[in-house]
Amino acid sequence: MRKTCKEVRPTTGMVSGALFNILSAAGYMDGARFLDLFSGTGEIALSALKRGAYYVMAIESERDRARCISDRLAGFGEAAVCLRADVRRALPKLARDGAAFDVIFADPPYGMGWGKTLPPMIAEHSAILSPGGVFVLERAVRDETSDAESGDVFLPREDRPYGGTALSIYRKKGCGL
Repeated sequence: MRKTCKEVRPTTGMVSGALFNILSAAGYMDGARFLDLFSGTGEIALSALKRGAYYVMAIESERDRARCISDRLAGFGEAAVCLRADVRRALPKLARDGAAFDVIFADPPYGMGWGKTLPPMIAEHSAILSPGGVFVLERAVRDETSDAESGDVFLPREDRPYGGTALSIYRKKGCGL
């Protein structure tokens, strides 16, 4: 059976609205370079473009979903791209290539330990997050998370719960959020 963009758990409207309200209020969206990890349906990537991001890169490992996202982003030309890649391989490659983003958003599968492993991965490859940038992790409230302050990369994490979902906000030092 082929998977489509509809066969994922997309970010709810309430959480998506909160995410972009937080980012917009802090001045992140106008002209932002936005990285959407575990892109799923591509809805967050599309919303970022519609809310003022200059450039969006979506990362999705599943072939059919990545194709669907690429189709959805096609109308934005070079301002948007979807890479079919595993996040564990994409992050070091982006760092080696000198890519930098103002906002990194991740909505990994819940209950699989990403809340503990992804923040340290971002910290390890912190060059991909612009000075003063922000990393936002969407997770289930029950999922464990990492403070990821090792290496003096991030300020203390801020958690904002929305029902059974939380946004964990990791601000790179120098951020005004």
